[in-house]
Amino acid sequence: RPSRVISAIVCNKSNVKILTSRIKDMKTLKTIIYTSDLVAPGATIDLPKAPSGVKVVSMEDFIESGSTAAFPPCPPKATTCAVIMYTSGSTGKPKGVTITHAQIVAAIASGETALGIRDGGDVYLGYLPLAHILELMAEFSMIAMGCTICYADPKTLTATGAYPVGALEQFSPTIMAGVPKIWDVIKKGVQAKLALSSPVAQFLVNTAFEARAFAIE
Repeated sequence: RPSRVISAIVCNKSNVKILTSRIKDMKTLKTIIYTSDLVAPGATIDLPKAPSGVKVVSMEDFIESGSTAAFPPCPPKATTCAVIMYTSGSTGKPKGVTITHAQIVAAIASGETALGIRDGGDVYLGYLPLAHILELMAEFSMIAMGCTICYADPKTLTATGAYPVGALEQFSPTIMAGVPKIWDVIKKGVQAKLALSSPVAQFLVNTAFEARAFAIE
């Protein structure tokens, strides 16, 4: 359909009269949904008669209409497609990959068991695009576990980045998803600050880093 075809408009109750008076200029309009959010308490606003072929309905009635049995719930099966994730083709041709609900639930469960995510006790820092499957699964896991999600981008991760915001310093995340390039940027920032510290501080940090790396391996 043409991009300028508008079949529904949401407006304030006080603006319904204006819209109906201009209905001849909006030949494709079929529904006007109005809210009373900005109407002063006790104010009386008379709704005009709905033009022929146009339905005027309150937001409350509009929401209520969706709770009828006309469209009963249709819960997905484990094999139902949940996401079609685009891949740029690093292992072949670019394509859309079908990801099922079972696969998403398995990824969420693995985050809890393998990473030890705590119910509502962790803070996640998201900065990768949600079009990235790693970021999508990470945020799904955080939402499922009731954890806090804070947002940034690669340029605002640290105060040494392109913008002096410092999301790491501001949010103190306990969990992050990342790619090697990002870890390298963070490491270089730490090394730059460490180079300005005393030899004792450098020794302690380097020793702690090596011990932790050894423990992980």
